[in-house]
Amino acid sequence: MERKPKKKIVFVCTGNTCRSPMAESLLKHELKKLKIKDFSVSSAGIAVQKGSGCNPLSRAVAEEYGCPISEKFKAKRLTKGAMESAYLIVAMTEEIAAQIPKGNVRTIRQLSGYDIPDPYGKGIDHYRYCMDLLRLAMPELLKNCFLGDIL
Repeated sequence: MERKPKKKIVFVCTGNTCRSPMAESLLKHELKKLKIKDFSVSSAGIAVQKGSGCNPLSRAVAEEYGCPISEKFKAKRLTKGAMESAYLIVAMTEEIAAQIPKGNVRTIRQLSGYDIPDPYGKGIDHYRYCMDLLRLAMPELLKNCFLGDIL
């Protein structure tokens, strides 16, 4: 039996060190919990510093929420290949989405009614706030993916 390719979802923020890695780990956790195997999840940034890892506060908050980010995580730039192969690209803000060529790009705002603010340079409570917002957005994201309402 031929195996159907997974639909790729890519979360995008600025540097791929704070918000998008948290969103990636959260959605992977949710998909595993729901035993959904039709999707693969990754993250990327539009202004990545080469060699950057995940922000320690993002990592700590993801751990607190039960969806740890791998120690091997390295920030990566959103590439043309990733854009072309993605079923869905989810930008953290309208401003980020505006910098991505149109097509299969949606924003958290379109899915949930709000942007995910950048916590970079702020305290851990800002990272927790971002994770709370991401958690609230996940059911709507999943519902839209399965109902095909996103694209």
